[in-house]
Amino acid sequence: MSERIGEQLTRLSRGDPIGVTVEGDRYEGDVVGTKRWLCELNHGFMESGEIRIRVELDAETVDRHELPGAYVRIVATENAPRSWDVPRASSYDPVEDEVVTELGSVTAIDVGSTPA
Repeated sequence: MSERIGEQLTRLSRGDPIGVTVEGDRYEGDVVGTKRWLCELNHGFMESGEIRIRVELDAETVDRHELPGAYVRIVATENAPRSWDVPRASSYDPVEDEVVTELGSVTAIDVGSTPA
């Protein structure tokens, strides 16, 4: 399942509405940033890659989870091409560029809509 979620993350673009399930809790918002470092072969060794997605949550989600801010960052490591570790989500402060609170493992992402 983590491979599928990792691949979903690579297809996200700024402005995409998404719903993210983390440890059984639902977080909804819009993608506001993506960064990707490709997994690549370097001198006979596979260097891992990574993807980071920043989501601005809707006000209802922030209130429901009593979060300290309106942003969540999702990070996944790619150990070999298309082989992803389980993505992790965190409450995130974009001004300080730091994690505020670890939320847990991402178990599902719904792209393009945010069903309840």
